[in-house]
Amino acid sequence: MLLDGGLVPDGTGATRRVVPPQWLRQAWAVDAGTRAAFAASPAEWAFPGGWYRHQFWFRPGDYGDVLLCLGIHGQMVHVSRRTNTVCVKFSTWPQAQNPAYLEDTLRAFDAAGGFLVGREPKGPGGRRLAGVVSGLSRSGDTSPPPRPTVV
Repeated sequence: MLLDGGLVPDGTGATRRVVPPQWLRQAWAVDAGTRAAFAASPAEWAFPGGWYRHQFWFRPGDYGDVLLCLGIHGQMVHVSRRTNTVCVKFSTWPQAQNPAYLEDTLRAFDAAGGFLVGREPKGPGGRRLAGVVSGLSRSGDTSPPPRPTVV
């Protein structure tokens, strides 16, 4: 529905509209006022260059802007029009919010969409989320992970 302009299959092989396409177009559209308000908000550090509209988060990704539905403990929907992909993640992170886990998940979703359509990321080395400590491990410390043991 989010990728197909508000259309869903109706069970007969046809589709029906459940959300007006102009409502979705308005959500994806970003103007200077929306960006300025978001840039001044506490959420800017997590989604630099992003915005929030119609109950959706948006952020620039490696393959263009993506729409995000975010829940607590890592539940997420990631919609990329450029790669024509929707990724859904059910999750039970130990904390309600975890910036390191969020960065990992967003990078994985971007990479999966890009791989499926055979595209290279926009920038060298991909896009990182500013303000997130990239060396943070899943346990919350910054020590390197243990090397795997080969038996």
